[in-house]
Amino acid sequence: SDSRRTCRSCNRPDRRDYPPPLNRSVHIWVTMKYIWLVFLAAVAGVTAFWPNADIEVSRWFFVEGAGFPWATTPVALLLRESAAVTPICLGAVLLIGLTVAVKRQKRVRPWLFLFLALLLGPGVITNLVFKDNWGRARPVQTEIFGGTQHFTPWWQPAHECRKNCAFFSGDAAYGFIFPALGGVLRARRRWFWGGIMVGVVMGANRIMMGAHFASDIAWAALMMLGVMFALHA
Repeated sequence: SDSRRTCRSCNRPDRRDYPPPLNRSVHIWVTMKYIWLVFLAAVAGVTAFWPNADIEVSRWFFVEGAGFPWATTPVALLLRESAAVTPICLGAVLLIGLTVAVKRQKRVRPWLFLFLALLLGPGVITNLVFKDNWGRARPVQTEIFGGTQHFTPWWQPAHECRKNCAFFSGDAAYGFIFPALGGVLRARRRWFWGGIMVGVVMGANRIMMGAHFASDIAWAALMMLGVMFALHA
């Protein structure tokens, strides 16, 4: 009986081992890679066979003479404000956690993974590399929706916007970083799919506000998942 007790206790996971190391959540990243490939194929297919998809999707939320009414609703403004403030707070929390982990020499990798995902994804790649250099006008800025700038497809660099342009969405990029929690926390599948929903909600809000085209959201998701794959590898 003593040996059976010992054997059973050996097979039980020690709660002190949580959050699980990244190598225990490989299946989550395999799932993410398949989703990434399917999503990439879907975006490529829509681009090839429905060139005006961006315009048509934005038109669903546009009212002639009123613009994009959703942009002034309390929910839209709350989501927008949260996407502007919470990344700084989250970055500070992750940096503090990483510093403490380094000093204690314990569980450094999960903290480092999350911090770099936030810094490189929504921070460097989204804002510094693309948004300030791609020059794509936002829907509300284009002639189609009452603005003065020309519409350009996502794959075409332009000069319709000088800084903080449409491609690709910073709010959605921030939202699509949350699936990374599925790699370092318990209940990994719930965190992963919950993170996906955060990105979808953030992105949908910006489309309905007339601030981004659908492709801006799609590529934000693709880029952020790609960043997580690279960091995890």
